[in-house]
Amino acid sequence: MIEFLMQGSEDHPGLLTMAMERILDCTKPIGATVSLSSYQVLQDSHVFDILEPKDSEILVREDADGRTHLKGLSKVPYLLFFLSKFMFLSSYCLNHPFL
Repeated sequence: MIEFLMQGSEDHPGLLTMAMERILDCTKPIGATVSLSSYQVLQDSHVFDILEPKDSEILVREDADGRTHLKGLSKVPYLLFFLSKFMFLSSYCLNHPFL
């Protein structure tokens, strides 16, 4: 059920697809660029990079202002990363957790 909610189908897009489409629609008029990072959180404390899987977990740090930073998380320009690949990875990770 959660997989359908997140991914949807060709006829009924899920939250991930709709969010990415909305973000891209907002950036077009101003000529902004979009970069993607994708990670999976397991058991509230284990964070893994989905775009560039590594042997170790991503380090979660909090700065003095209380903002969370994911040290070592990869980032790729959206133009080099098509939505279909993003959807494939999100589907894979929902069905194949790292742990």
